[in-house]
Amino acid sequence: MIDSDLVEVKVNARGYKKPVGKPAIYYGALIKNEYDNQRVITNSGMKIKHKTRDISSSNIIERYIKGVPVEQPLMLHRLYREFKTLNPSCAGFAKSYNKVLDKYKLTCSEGMGYISHGMLLVDGVHINTVTDVPIRNVLKLDLDAKNWFEGFANLHIFIMY
Repeated sequence: MIDSDLVEVKVNARGYKKPVGKPAIYYGALIKNEYDNQRVITNSGMKIKHKTRDISSSNIIERYIKGVPVEQPLMLHRLYREFKTLNPSCAGFAKSYNKVLDKYKLTCSEGMGYISHGMLLVDGVHINTVTDVPIRNVLKLDLDAKNWFEGFANLHIFIMY
């Protein structure tokens, strides 16, 4: 069992690397603290760190993700280019993003609070819509373990720029 006090501890960034390419597109879990870092294990995924800027405060935020690259994400590249041409202000950022998502019949209801300048999210349920390359078993779960449920995490599609 992982110590729940670790939710108050910053992520140990050892082993995390910057994403490759811009935009870099990954499917995985957002790691918010050391508790998440220890409980979420990927099968063959990567550990990504990416600096973003908060929409309202403009503060720099380091985001951590465990996941796999999305292959052939043509729809997401189009979505990203369209969103970037809007150049939304802080006040209109989420509204502008939702409008673009609606056009592609995608959502961001589970991760809207984490979008920022430098990182957009799409709900993970859309993974089979945005790529023809199947992605399965991102998380490594030991269903025989006593605390098997600790390894579950919401999966998102991350567009990092």
